[in-house]
Amino acid sequence: MTLTITEPTPSWRSRLLASAGQLAPVLHSEWHKLRTTRSAWWTAGLAAFISVLLGILRCSSIASAAHPVTGVDYFGASLFGLSVAQFAIAAGGVLIITAEYSGGTMPPTLIATPQRVRLLIAKIGVLAAVAWAYGLLISALAVGIGLAILGPRAHAALFSALAVRRLLGASGLFVAMALIGFGCGTIVRRSAGGLIATAAVLMVPSLAVQVLTGAARQDVIRYLPLRAADALVQGSSSTGALSPLAALGALAAEIAVLLVAGAMVLSRRDA
Repeated sequence: MTLTITEPTPSWRSRLLASAGQLAPVLHSEWHKLRTTRSAWWTAGLAAFISVLLGILRCSSIASAAHPVTGVDYFGASLFGLSVAQFAIAAGGVLIITAEYSGGTMPPTLIATPQRVRLLIAKIGVLAAVAWAYGLLISALAVGIGLAILGPRAHAALFSALAVRRLLGASGLFVAMALIGFGCGTIVRRSAGGLIATAAVLMVPSLAVQVLTGAARQDVIRYLPLRAADALVQGSSSTGALSPLAALGALAAEIAVLLVAGAMVLSRRDA
């Protein structure tokens, strides 16, 4: 008689814990790379300063008006310069991957982490967390300074449930911009090409859709990245714009396409 011994199949929980344990060192490594890249932090700091400064100038012009300005979006005025930092974080998303190719560190990175999808997930996780914190910090700072400048007239506009949703939408937009840049950089693998590709993804569709006419153009244009981004931050849909939830879904789908394409390129090409 032959005795057959079968090992128990690992449960889904144990497999999940094992995967998390394997991912943790890669996350730590990617965070260390980003934390020690001084140029990235200097660029982020400069972009944050310019963004907040533009908001200060915008709010100051409203507060110094001889007569109260009606119909002003006080929250939007505080975040007037936020697009500068958002485009900076998009460029950072490109460089976080292309710098490894140009600097020659990608081959040793792939040797240390041969599971390329795991490496991609770690880079995305670190980038998304940093972009979220960066966006939330800048947005909250700009709103706080805007409140101080605009005074009582803006108190109700800046401290409300809608303002909180718009603040979260603005910080979430930093994550979206960073991942769009990262997806383009992963596909192109060159810094200049990645930056051009990111600009093309954000700008070219808005130009191309102008060939359409009437309702067809309006139906398409509201799903484009920059229009969906605007709807996400506004917190309430204007005429013809997507709702914030629909805008989030549109951005998520567009980012997913870029990241899946980037994963395919990273998995099939040599460093």
